[in-house]
Order: sequence, then structure tokens, then C-alpha cells
Amino acid sequence: MNKGGKRQGSGRKAKADELKLIEQMDAYMLPDELWATLAELCRRRDRFALRTWIEYRYGRPKQFLDVETNSEHFTPIYISYGTDHEH
Repeated sequence: MNKGGKRQGSGRKAKADELKLIEQMDAYMLPDELWATLAELCRRRDRFALRTWIEYRYGRPKQFLDVETNSEHFTPIYISYGTDHEH
């Protein structure tokens, strides 16, 4: 049984891999061209382009999760740690 830990392909990719990907992307389209294209899409009111522009310009809004529990409808979840006896 796998109990977690380091696994093949897990974790953050190496910085060299990240830089290689950026170089490949820049070979296809330079950042200035990309921003110009994004700006044009924003002028056309493309909602995904507008969202991207706003998130880069002003940052992504904080997301909140409102969780309420009602004891009448609460079902406890029991977690087994592989032993038959209680701790």
C-alpha cells in the first residue's frame, strides 16, 4: 500500500524545465506580441481576455468559502487508519 511521499513525476518541475518552456513559448510568440493580442481581444470585449487582463493588472480577488453546519443534518465521517482497535 502506498502511503504517500516522493513519487515519480511528483512535485514542482525543475527551474531548467520551466525556463525551457518559456523559451519555447517566446520562440512562438514574443511577450510584447502576446500582450498586444490580448489587448486587441479586450477591445473586442472577449470575456476571457478581459478576465485575464484584470487578474494580471489588479490581482485575483480573494475567494472565501462560507461553510455552515447544521447538527441536524451533519453526518460524521469515520477514518480508518488500518487498525481494528481504538486509540
